Amino acid sequence: MKRITAGMLAAFLLLSLTGCVGSHTIEKEEAPYPVAIGNVTVQGRPERVATLSAQLTNILEDLGYGDRLVAVAADEITEEDTGRRGIGTAMAPDLEAIKEAAPDLLFTGMPMAKSQLDELSEAGIQVAVLPAIDSLDALYQRYYDVIAAMEGKAEADTVGTARIDAMKADVEQITGKIPQEKKSFLFVCTIDPHIATPDTFEAALLSLIGTNMAEGEGYTVPNEALLAAQPDVLLYAAPLQAENIRQSADFAGKNAVMEDALYEVDRDALNSGTEAVLDQLRKVAGLMYPEIDFSDTESLPSDPSSELSEAAP
Repeated sequence: MKRITAGMLAAFLLLSLTGCVGSHTIEKEEAPYPVAIGNVTVQGRPERVATLSAQLTNILEDLGYGDRLVAVAADEITEEDTGRRGIGTAMAPDLEAIKEAAPDLLFTGMPMAKSQLDELSEAGIQVAVLPAIDSLDALYQRYYDVIAAMEGKAEADTVGTARIDAMKADVEQITGKIPQEKKSFLFVCTIDPHIATPDTFEAALLSLIGTNMAEGEGYTVPNEALLAAQPDVLLYAAPLQAENIRQSADFAGKNAVMEDALYEVDRDALNSGTEAVLDQLRKVAGLMYPEIDFSDTESLPSDPSSELSEAAP
Protein backbone atom coordinates (compact mmCIF):
# COMPACT_ATOMS: atom_id res chain seq x y z
CA MET A 1 0.00 0.00 0.00
CA LYS A 2 2.83 2.37 0.82
CA ARG A 3 4.40 1.70 -2.58
CA ILE A 4 1.12 2.48 -4.32
CA THR A 5 0.70 5.66 -2.30
CA ALA A 6 4.25 6.75 -3.07
CA GLY A 7 3.70 6.12 -6.79
CA MET A 8 0.52 8.08 -6.77
CA LEU A 9 2.23 10.91 -4.90
CA ALA A 10 5.06 11.02 -7.41
CA ALA A 11 2.60 11.18 -10.30
CA PHE A 12 0.66 13.94 -8.56
CA LEU A 13 3.83 15.97 -8.00
CA LEU A 14 4.84 15.54 -11.63
CA LEU A 15 1.46 16.77 -12.83
CA SER A 16 1.59 19.68 -10.39
CA LEU A 17 5.03 20.75 -11.57
CA THR A 18 3.97 20.47 -15.20
CA GLY A 19 0.94 22.61 -14.50
CA CYS A 20 3.06 25.23 -12.72
CA VAL A 21 5.49 25.46 -15.58
CA GLY A 22 2.64 25.84 -18.09
CA SER A 23 0.86 28.51 -16.06
CA HIS A 24 4.01 30.62 -15.75
CA THR A 25 5.06 30.41 -19.39
CA ILE A 26 5.76 33.94 -20.66
CA GLU A 27 4.53 34.63 -24.14
CA LYS A 28 7.25 35.97 -26.38
CA GLU A 29 6.47 39.51 -27.51
CA GLU A 30 6.43 40.08 -31.25
CA ALA A 31 9.48 42.00 -32.41
CA PRO A 32 8.70 45.42 -33.94
CA TYR A 33 10.92 44.66 -36.94
CA PRO A 34 11.21 43.42 -39.62
CA VAL A 35 7.99 44.90 -41.02
CA ALA A 36 6.69 44.76 -44.59
CA ILE A 37 5.30 47.93 -46.18
CA GLY A 38 4.64 48.48 -49.85
CA ASN A 39 7.36 46.77 -51.81
CA VAL A 40 10.00 46.39 -49.07
CA THR A 41 10.68 44.83 -45.71
CA VAL A 42 12.12 47.35 -43.28
CA GLN A 43 14.65 45.61 -41.06
CA GLY A 44 15.04 48.20 -38.30
CA ARG A 45 14.02 51.63 -37.04
CA PRO A 46 15.25 54.22 -39.59
CA GLU A 47 16.99 57.17 -37.99
CA ARG A 48 17.36 59.08 -41.26
CA VAL A 49 14.66 59.15 -43.93
CA ALA A 50 14.13 60.93 -47.24
CA THR A 51 11.12 61.41 -49.47
CA LEU A 52 10.41 62.15 -53.12
CA SER A 53 6.68 62.75 -52.55
CA ALA A 54 5.02 65.83 -51.08
CA GLN A 55 2.27 63.64 -49.65
CA LEU A 56 4.82 61.47 -47.87
CA THR A 57 6.68 64.53 -46.61
CA ASN A 58 3.39 65.87 -45.25
CA ILE A 59 2.49 62.69 -43.42
CA LEU A 60 5.97 62.27 -41.93
CA GLU A 61 5.79 65.79 -40.54
CA ASP A 62 2.19 65.32 -39.40
CA LEU A 63 3.24 62.25 -37.44
CA GLY A 64 6.10 64.09 -35.75
CA TYR A 65 8.96 62.53 -37.72
CA GLY A 66 10.25 65.78 -39.22
CA ASP A 67 13.44 65.61 -37.18
CA ARG A 68 14.41 62.40 -38.98
CA LEU A 69 13.63 63.76 -42.45
CA VAL A 70 16.99 64.68 -44.00
CA ALA A 71 16.11 65.08 -47.69
CA VAL A 72 13.06 65.86 -49.83
CA ALA A 73 12.20 66.45 -53.48
CA ALA A 74 14.03 69.47 -54.91
CA ASP A 75 10.82 71.44 -55.48
CA GLU A 76 9.98 71.19 -51.78
CA ILE A 77 13.14 72.98 -50.68
CA THR A 78 12.57 76.58 -49.57
CA GLU A 79 15.04 79.35 -48.71
CA GLU A 80 14.34 78.78 -45.03
CA ASP A 81 14.84 75.02 -45.35
CA THR A 82 18.57 74.80 -44.75
CA GLY A 83 18.57 71.49 -42.90
CA ARG A 84 17.39 69.31 -45.77
CA ARG A 85 18.91 68.36 -49.08
CA GLY A 86 17.07 68.40 -52.41
CA ILE A 87 17.25 65.01 -54.12
CA GLY A 88 15.57 65.45 -57.49
CA THR A 89 12.03 64.31 -58.20
CA ALA A 90 10.10 61.05 -58.16
CA MET A 91 10.36 60.90 -61.96
CA ALA A 92 14.03 61.93 -62.01
CA PRO A 93 15.66 61.05 -58.67
CA ASP A 94 19.17 62.43 -58.09
CA LEU A 95 20.96 59.28 -56.98
CA GLU A 96 24.18 61.05 -56.04
CA ALA A 97 22.32 63.55 -53.88
CA ILE A 98 20.37 60.70 -52.27
CA LYS A 99 23.57 58.83 -51.45
CA GLU A 100 25.14 61.99 -50.02
CA ALA A 101 22.09 62.51 -47.80
CA ALA A 102 22.56 58.89 -46.68
CA PRO A 103 19.02 58.05 -45.49
CA ASP A 104 18.31 54.61 -44.10
CA LEU A 105 14.97 54.64 -45.90
CA LEU A 106 13.74 56.58 -48.95
CA PHE A 107 9.99 57.01 -49.51
CA THR A 108 8.77 57.66 -53.05
CA GLY A 109 5.45 57.61 -54.83
CA MET A 110 6.77 56.15 -58.09
CA PRO A 111 8.66 52.93 -58.87
CA MET A 112 12.38 53.15 -59.66
CA ALA A 113 14.35 51.23 -62.24
CA LYS A 114 16.07 48.10 -60.98
CA SER A 115 19.48 49.64 -61.70
CA GLN A 116 18.59 52.62 -59.50
CA LEU A 117 17.32 50.38 -56.70
CA ASP A 118 20.48 48.26 -56.90
CA GLU A 119 22.73 51.34 -56.73
CA LEU A 120 20.92 52.68 -53.67
CA SER A 121 20.84 49.25 -52.06
CA GLU A 122 24.63 49.00 -52.40
CA ALA A 123 24.80 52.30 -50.50
CA GLY A 124 22.65 50.83 -47.72
CA ILE A 125 19.48 52.73 -48.69
CA GLN A 126 16.11 50.99 -48.85
CA VAL A 127 13.41 52.39 -51.13
CA ALA A 128 9.73 52.14 -50.17
CA VAL A 129 7.28 52.86 -53.00
CA LEU A 130 3.94 54.13 -51.67
CA PRO A 131 1.75 55.43 -54.53
CA ALA A 132 -0.31 58.64 -54.33
CA ILE A 133 -3.40 58.39 -52.16
CA ASP A 134 -6.56 57.89 -54.21
CA SER A 135 -9.14 57.02 -51.52
CA LEU A 136 -9.82 57.32 -47.81
CA ASP A 137 -8.91 53.66 -47.38
CA ALA A 138 -5.55 54.42 -49.00
CA LEU A 139 -5.13 57.36 -46.60
CA TYR A 140 -5.76 55.14 -43.58
CA GLN A 141 -3.35 52.49 -44.90
CA ARG A 142 -0.69 55.16 -45.51
CA TYR A 143 -0.78 56.21 -41.85
CA TYR A 144 -0.43 52.60 -40.75
CA ASP A 145 2.44 51.88 -43.16
CA VAL A 146 4.45 54.99 -42.32
CA ILE A 147 4.13 54.43 -38.56
CA ALA A 148 5.05 50.76 -39.04
CA ALA A 149 8.14 51.74 -41.04
CA MET A 150 9.24 54.44 -38.60
CA GLU A 151 8.45 52.77 -35.26
CA GLY A 152 7.60 49.13 -35.90
CA LYS A 153 4.50 46.98 -36.18
CA ALA A 154 3.52 47.16 -32.51
CA GLU A 155 3.36 50.95 -32.66
CA ALA A 156 1.32 50.80 -35.86
CA ASP A 157 -1.08 48.30 -34.30
CA THR A 158 -1.66 50.47 -31.23
CA VAL A 159 -1.08 54.19 -31.77
CA GLY A 160 -1.55 53.94 -35.53
CA THR A 161 -4.79 51.98 -35.35
CA ALA A 162 -6.16 54.35 -32.71
CA ARG A 163 -5.40 57.32 -34.94
CA ILE A 164 -7.02 55.67 -37.95
CA ASP A 165 -10.12 54.84 -35.90
CA ALA A 166 -10.31 58.50 -34.85
CA MET A 167 -10.15 59.61 -38.50
CA LYS A 168 -12.89 57.14 -39.44
CA ALA A 169 -15.01 58.47 -36.59
CA ASP A 170 -14.49 62.01 -37.92
CA VAL A 171 -15.75 61.00 -41.35
CA GLU A 172 -18.76 59.19 -39.91
CA GLN A 173 -19.70 62.17 -37.75
CA ILE A 174 -19.42 64.59 -40.68
CA THR A 175 -21.33 62.44 -43.17
CA GLY A 176 -23.88 61.53 -40.52
CA LYS A 177 -25.06 65.15 -40.49
CA ILE A 178 -25.46 65.46 -44.26
CA PRO A 179 -29.12 65.54 -45.38
CA GLN A 180 -30.37 62.50 -47.25
CA GLU A 181 -30.86 64.69 -50.31
CA LYS A 182 -27.36 66.02 -50.89
CA LYS A 183 -26.66 69.29 -52.64
CA SER A 184 -25.06 69.01 -56.07
CA PHE A 185 -21.70 70.61 -56.89
CA LEU A 186 -18.97 71.21 -59.41
CA PHE A 187 -15.41 71.71 -58.24
CA VAL A 188 -13.53 74.08 -60.56
CA CYS A 189 -9.79 73.50 -60.20
CA THR A 190 -8.54 75.90 -62.90
CA ILE A 191 -10.23 78.54 -65.03
CA ASP A 192 -9.52 76.54 -68.25
CA PRO A 193 -11.75 75.00 -66.89
CA HIS A 194 -10.45 71.82 -65.29
CA ILE A 195 -13.20 70.21 -63.25
CA ALA A 196 -12.70 67.54 -60.57
CA THR A 197 -14.20 64.45 -62.22
CA PRO A 198 -15.37 61.38 -60.24
CA ASP A 199 -12.05 59.58 -60.77
CA THR A 200 -10.11 62.24 -58.81
CA PHE A 201 -9.45 61.93 -55.10
CA GLU A 202 -10.74 65.38 -54.21
CA ALA A 203 -14.03 64.80 -56.05
CA ALA A 204 -14.43 61.37 -54.46
CA LEU A 205 -13.93 62.94 -51.04
CA LEU A 206 -16.36 65.79 -51.70
CA SER A 207 -18.90 63.27 -52.98
CA LEU A 208 -19.29 62.14 -49.37
CA ILE A 209 -21.11 65.42 -48.69
CA GLY A 210 -22.56 66.28 -52.11
CA THR A 211 -23.45 64.99 -55.56
CA ASN A 212 -20.81 65.66 -58.20
CA MET A 213 -22.36 66.94 -61.44
CA ALA A 214 -19.15 66.42 -63.42
CA GLU A 215 -18.85 63.73 -66.08
CA GLY A 216 -15.64 62.60 -67.73
CA GLU A 217 -12.16 61.61 -66.64
CA GLY A 218 -8.99 63.31 -65.47
CA TYR A 219 -10.48 66.78 -64.88
CA THR A 220 -11.85 66.92 -68.44
CA VAL A 221 -15.61 67.26 -68.82
CA PRO A 222 -17.26 67.23 -72.29
CA ASN A 223 -18.44 70.73 -73.19
CA GLU A 224 -22.05 69.68 -73.70
CA ALA A 225 -22.15 68.01 -70.29
CA LEU A 226 -20.53 71.03 -68.68
CA LEU A 227 -23.00 73.45 -70.25
CA ALA A 228 -25.90 71.32 -69.08
CA ALA A 229 -24.66 71.07 -65.48
CA GLN A 230 -26.49 73.34 -63.09
CA PRO A 231 -25.23 72.42 -59.59
CA ASP A 232 -26.54 73.88 -56.37
CA VAL A 233 -23.06 75.14 -55.49
CA LEU A 234 -19.84 75.91 -57.32
CA LEU A 235 -16.64 75.09 -55.48
CA TYR A 236 -13.38 76.59 -56.68
CA ALA A 237 -9.71 76.18 -55.81
CA ALA A 238 -7.28 78.97 -54.95
CA PRO A 239 -5.79 81.05 -56.49
CA LEU A 240 -9.13 81.33 -58.30
CA GLN A 241 -11.56 83.79 -56.77
CA ALA A 242 -15.33 84.03 -56.80
CA GLU A 243 -15.07 86.85 -59.34
CA ASN A 244 -13.24 84.54 -61.75
CA ILE A 245 -16.15 82.12 -61.53
CA ARG A 246 -18.74 84.85 -62.02
CA GLN A 247 -16.98 86.08 -65.16
CA SER A 248 -16.74 82.56 -66.57
CA ALA A 249 -20.16 81.32 -65.56
CA ASP A 250 -21.21 80.71 -69.15
CA PHE A 251 -19.67 77.26 -68.99
CA ALA A 252 -21.93 76.05 -66.15
CA GLY A 253 -23.47 76.87 -62.83
CA LYS A 254 -25.48 80.01 -63.62
CA ASN A 255 -27.96 79.15 -60.88
CA ALA A 256 -25.19 78.83 -58.30
CA VAL A 257 -23.78 82.20 -59.39
CA MET A 258 -27.19 83.83 -59.10
CA GLU A 259 -27.61 82.37 -55.62
CA ASP A 260 -24.05 83.42 -54.73
CA ALA A 261 -23.34 79.80 -53.80
CA LEU A 262 -19.61 80.04 -54.59
CA TYR A 263 -17.20 78.57 -52.06
CA GLU A 264 -13.42 78.36 -51.97
CA VAL A 265 -11.85 74.96 -51.32
CA ASP A 266 -8.23 74.39 -50.31
CA ARG A 267 -7.26 71.93 -53.03
CA ASP A 268 -3.76 71.50 -51.60
CA ALA A 269 -5.28 70.39 -48.30
CA LEU A 270 -7.55 67.94 -50.11
CA ASN A 271 -4.50 66.40 -51.78
CA SER A 272 -2.14 66.71 -48.81
CA GLY A 273 -2.21 63.01 -48.00
CA THR A 274 -2.87 63.73 -44.32
CA GLU A 275 -5.84 64.07 -42.01
CA ALA A 276 -5.99 67.72 -43.14
CA VAL A 277 -8.35 66.41 -45.82
CA LEU A 278 -10.90 65.84 -43.08
CA ASP A 279 -10.56 69.40 -41.81
CA GLN A 280 -11.26 70.64 -45.33
CA LEU A 281 -14.19 68.23 -45.73
CA ARG A 282 -15.67 69.61 -42.50
CA LYS A 283 -15.15 73.18 -43.68
CA VAL A 284 -16.78 72.61 -47.07
CA ALA A 285 -19.69 70.77 -45.45
CA GLY A 286 -20.27 73.83 -43.28
CA LEU A 287 -20.27 76.08 -46.34
CA MET A 288 -22.61 73.88 -48.35
CA TYR A 289 -25.01 73.36 -45.45
CA PRO A 290 -24.84 76.57 -43.36
CA GLU A 291 -27.91 75.54 -41.39
CA ILE A 292 -26.01 72.56 -39.89
CA ASP A 293 -23.42 72.84 -37.11
CA PHE A 294 -20.37 70.66 -37.89
CA SER A 295 -18.21 72.07 -35.08
CA ASP A 296 -18.67 68.99 -32.90
CA THR A 297 -17.50 66.48 -35.53
CA GLU A 298 -13.79 66.50 -34.71
CA SER A 299 -12.78 63.51 -32.60
CA LEU A 300 -9.00 63.75 -32.94
CA PRO A 301 -7.00 65.37 -30.10
CA SER A 302 -5.57 68.81 -30.78
CA ASP A 303 -2.09 67.37 -31.24
CA PRO A 304 -2.41 63.67 -32.11
CA SER A 305 1.26 63.45 -33.09
CA SER A 306 2.19 63.96 -29.43
CA GLU A 307 1.25 60.34 -28.73
CA LEU A 308 3.88 59.21 -31.20
CA SER A 309 6.44 61.69 -29.95
CA GLU A 310 6.01 60.44 -26.39
CA ALA A 311 6.13 56.82 -27.50
CA ALA A 312 9.26 57.20 -29.62
CA PRO A 313 12.50 56.22 -27.85
